[in-house]
Amino acid sequence: MSMGIATTVYTAPLKFIVTKVFTSYTHRRYDWQLGDQIDTFSAFVQTFWIYFVYAFERKPLYYPERWEGVMDVSTPHARMMANIEDSHQGIHFRLEFIIGIISALNWLRLVIMLQLTRKFGPMLTIIGSMFNDLAIFGAMWALFLLIFACSGFLLFNELES
Repeated sequence: MSMGIATTVYTAPLKFIVTKVFTSYTHRRYDWQLGDQIDTFSAFVQTFWIYFVYAFERKPLYYPERWEGVMDVSTPHARMMANIEDSHQGIHFRLEFIIGIISALNWLRLVIMLQLTRKFGPMLTIIGSMFNDLAIFGAMWALFLLIFACSGFLLFNELES
């Protein structure tokens, strides 16, 4: 898993540099695509993930009395797992949020790559336009809901239950 993270984190900036040098050498224009933005954001999120995993391995235990006799927490990996488990009890950082964001970004990148195919491209374009229509409907529905809720609150505020 860490090899995949390192590959993604360190190849995205390298890909941008190589593409920029190639386009400047061949006198072509370089357009910043949505996939490039997703790769950049994913690289930043994965860099934070690496930092927090490293921090969880190096931190002292949050609740050392909880792990006495249960697990040997002398290794960095065991200490990291114990700190992740203990971080759910207090207001600490939760590593699963970053893993979920990385997973969603990778799936979004796959959908963007599927838009380039003949079979899935038109279907994804239609689904995208349906989401646009759904967003317009949701905004109108929320506006009407707000209008009726405010008017109902003002009209029926004096009634006793």
